[in-house]
Amino acid sequence: MKSDATTLTVMNPQGEIDTSLVSGVSPRVEDLEGKTIGLYWNGKPDGDLFWDIIEGRLKEKFPKIKVLRYNGPGDLGDKMAPNIAKEVDALMYGVGD
Repeated sequence: MKSDATTLTVMNPQGEIDTSLVSGVSPRVEDLEGKTIGLYWNGKPDGDLFWDIIEGRLKEKFPKIKVLRYNGPGDLGDKMAPNIAKEVDALMYGVGD
């Protein structure tokens, strides 16, 4: 019986991320009453209906809450993210397919 040796190279498809840019998780907002909450939608079909329900539920539970709606690409980017951060106390970000 003849045996031909085969060599396989296993590659890891995982990318490398520069973690020096990561600042960590922001502190938790303790109480939403009177706060401004941003809702971000990436424009996928019917996502607006989902955020309509979330906004309604937030306003039921926290009557003095202010909700700002945003939409755009899946990645907020270096320009949009800091602008949103200046306007809201917390952001709910959702994408979907």
